[in-house]
Amino acid sequence: NRTGIPFCGDDSGDWLWEALHREGFAETNRGRDAVVPLRVAAVTNAVKCVPPANKPLASEITNCRAHLEAELAAFASVRVIVALGRIAHDAVLRTLALRETIDLRRRSFSHGRVHRLPEGLPMVVDSFHPSPLNTRTGRLSKAQWRRVWAKAAALVSERWFVYIARCGDGSLYTGITTDPDRRRAEHASGKGAAYTRGRGRIRIVHVEEAPSKGAALSREFAIKQLSRPRKLDLIQT
Repeated sequence: NRTGIPFCGDDSGDWLWEALHREGFAETNRGRDAVVPLRVAAVTNAVKCVPPANKPLASEITNCRAHLEAELAAFASVRVIVALGRIAHDAVLRTLALRETIDLRRRSFSHGRVHRLPEGLPMVVDSFHPSPLNTRTGRLSKAQWRRVWAKAAALVSERWFVYIARCGDGSLYTGITTDPDRRRAEHASGKGAAYTRGRGRIRIVHVEEAPSKGAALSREFAIKQLSRPRKLDLIQT
């Protein structure tokens, strides 16, 4: 584009800043002529050069990976990455795979797909790039684009909990949820876990917050391995 700044001064930027502002990540939706201040977000390119026809060579992508690796390391607490296009998707996953083992064969690009990676890595959300080639041909609609960013925003604020429920027959059930109050209502209405149905009144008697879904699943498994007396001790703490 005419500014030399990613997503500033072109149609793709108009789409991006509108989405970021809509979800509360940018202070304004107008990035046509100036850099827009961001809130708890950052924008970068997987490929730093501007190749002919916007089609970088594999060697160019590889040469830029060290820069992307440094940028991701600088944002150690990042929870969600939105990858705009297959090139960004592949570059991000290959860079993250330098930290933890990722089966890239099972992580193919698909618009709207959420990749929950091994513990300690951010989630990756795939989206078509908002280039005129995609937006003017109908490959990417405004509604599709906005749904991706609404999903990303929800994942950023996502919280996971592990809980223990005491059933009316005295048995204990351990599960995970993103909303303990909603889960209480589901158990009370008989729409909770199959195990708890028909066991009388269900009360959630212990709740722990976990930093991620993976951590919640690990903690759930650990609690399920405890003896009943140990679980009762945990409930009393």
